[in-house]
Amino acid sequence: DHDQFDLPDLCLSRMLRMALAVLAFGLTTCFMSGAQSAPCHPFVVDLNVTFTADIQKLSDALACAGEGIFNIKWYSSLAIDEMIEVSDGKHVTVTGDALGDDNAVGPTIDAGSSTGIFSVSDRSTLRLNNMVLREGNAEKGGAVAVRSSSDLFVFGCTFTRNNASKGGEAPPLSCDACSECRVKPQTHYSGAILIYGLV
Repeated sequence: DHDQFDLPDLCLSRMLRMALAVLAFGLTTCFMSGAQSAPCHPFVVDLNVTFTADIQKLSDALACAGEGIFNIKWYSSLAIDEMIEVSDGKHVTVTGDALGDDNAVGPTIDAGSSTGIFSVSDRSTLRLNNMVLREGNAEKGGAVAVRSSSDLFVFGCTFTRNNASKGGEAPPLSCDACSECRVKPQTHYSGAILIYGLV
């Protein structure tokens, strides 16, 4: 007697193996894509922040991998509940425009004492112009925490009621490249800005 092969069962077995292989490939690809952000594209990004939804668009744009240049025009006073992170060698400029109100000191980013406002690391650069940073709260640098491997430039900004739980005897505004800035007396420790650490 010769062995008999059931053709339908054989085809079904092969199809099952192929389906499992495709599923495994898809899961691997999905895992890899979730673990690593897509590269920054385009390299130069211009964004306007007027509404709360625009803050999420900004955070999503900054989450790309690698360097990029981000020019942000901030038009409205808005609240945030998550820190805005500048990393991976990005160069970010945030310029406040009070929509024609010559008496305004600039639009406000209000963290409501729930989070820090900006974190700068990984050889990145942050430039802040004509903004009000209010009620940032973090372990280091309540409003802005900057790794010493990165650069910070601040012009015409006001820091109000920011707080940091650590920072030693650092002054509230620990920034050599800051000009025409105002720090309200409610700011504690390194509450406004702290540049700290190594790479």
